[in-house]
Amino acid sequence: MTSTSATAGAAAAKPPRPARPLFCTSVLWLEVLLVFFAVLAAYGLRVAEPWAIGLVGGVLIVWCAVAARVQRTRWLGLVLGSIVQVLILLGGLVIPALWFMGGVFVLVWITAIWLGAKIDRERAERRSTGSAQTSSPAT
Repeated sequence: MTSTSATAGAAAAKPPRPARPLFCTSVLWLEVLLVFFAVLAAYGLRVAEPWAIGLVGGVLIVWCAVAARVQRTRWLGLVLGSIVQVLILLGGLVIPALWFMGGVFVLVWITAIWLGAKIDRERAERRSTGSAQTSSPAT
């Protein structure tokens, strides 16, 4: 029973990871897959030279990965991620399906920022008022 109490005390001392960076990172890693499949579609449709498709796709994939890695920084991660959203949406000029998929990801991106920030604010309020209750096992 003492090992369970020690584990519960250690877990309670560690604050949870912020929700906004977690949500935004998830969206950006999913967009890596979106860009990969868009590159395959562009290659199959022969919308440009293969080297150009690969170059643009590679740059977007690396940009998404970098934006995902810097989500912990408050403004840089949001700016890089938002630019990626615009670039993918503009990909609809070449592959019309990206208007729809890019639009869906823009909505998911906005929701991730809004909902993640809301959850982080609520967590901060609970911590500051001291009303955070630890879960206790049912007796």
